Amino acid sequence: MPQRHIGDIKGLQRNLLRFSLAGVMLIAALTALFVMVPMQIQLRDASVTHLTQIARSKADGITQILSRTKSIAAQISSRTRARTLLQSLESGDIGKTQFDAAIAPIFQAAMDSSEEVLGITRLNSRGETVFSTGATPDRKTWPVGWEDSIDALVSGPTAMGYGKYLVASSPILTPDGRHVGVDIVTLSMARVFDLFTGHADMGKTGRAFLLYRDGDRNLMMALQDGSDIERVENVISKDLLDEISVWSSPAGVAIGDRVTAAHEQITDGLALILRQDVDEVFGDLNDNLIYSGVGVLGVVLLGICGLFLLLNPLSERVERLSGLMETQLQLALDNMPNGLCMFDEDLRIVAYNRSYQDIYGFEEGFLQPGITRSEAFWHLVDKGLLGPLEDHKETI
Repeated sequence: MPQRHIGDIKGLQRNLLRFSLAGVMLIAALTALFVMVPMQIQLRDASVTHLTQIARSKADGITQILSRTKSIAAQISSRTRARTLLQSLESGDIGKTQFDAAIAPIFQAAMDSSEEVLGITRLNSRGETVFSTGATPDRKTWPVGWEDSIDALVSGPTAMGYGKYLVASSPILTPDGRHVGVDIVTLSMARVFDLFTGHADMGKTGRAFLLYRDGDRNLMMALQDGSDIERVENVISKDLLDEISVWSSPAGVAIGDRVTAAHEQITDGLALILRQDVDEVFGDLNDNLIYSGVGVLGVVLLGICGLFLLLNPLSERVERLSGLMETQLQLALDNMPNGLCMFDEDLRIVAYNRSYQDIYGFEEGFLQPGITRSEAFWHLVDKGLLGPLEDHKETI
């Protein structure tokens, strides 16, 4: 006799696997919604914060270099012997030739003491050049306010030849505070460029630019190689530049369609801009999140496979026990002298014995679990095994 409940057991297995897979998908969706998405947002914020911190650190480094530039210029202007020679020249106590011969070794020693100093120009109180050695920048590139300032000033970057330089002005003051002249010192930008050698912790696509003003124009220089950028828009779009508010805010960050940009204002006319491709900032994060999601999904699937492997031997054992019990039940039924047929609540055959089949004359193989009582009756009617009946429907 076929084992009816074996199908139920296998159906249970299929349902268990089906609902488990549905559970996996639900877990994956909930994980993405409540874990992965917030994690991605946090990681993106962390990446943007990292770029901002790098910008702040590099800007601080440039600020220190500018302060050092002013300090070097101030040290040159504070040399007593050089100041005395200028006063003697102005008072007529010495001539120009004697002045040049005396001051040249002083300035040469100053240049030799610092590899950053590339040129020194000394001016008298009327702004006239009285001595110059080394690189001499054009006057229009000198710091604004150099004539009257009592503090050292710095401007730049300034182009001379094939290089970029910083220009510092430092007043020459007597011990009683009188302004007797100004030194214009030309200095190398090598220390600035050194801050951005290689990728400088900015990733493979990270680029650093110095934005500075020339009147109403915004000029830009690449800090990795010192090259001029002819069009600012080639580096950062106008919309993105407006968003980070370079000149109106001390710092800012903006995420565009293709690049992420951060800026730090160094002076009123000097700002550092770091740019990095969006794909590099967020591409690895997205990949890592996908890998993490696949990993979580894989772990859950492995758990389901383990559960299936655990239940499969159990179901096979249940199947064997069920078959054994049904075989024993069938033997017991077949050994009964009377015919027996059992129906379920839907009037479908659940079990029967050989005597029942022989008594009613059912053909071999017709009776099967699941056949309804009505089907069995009409089979007997069609075979003429029940004799003449007035009303078949009423009989059944």
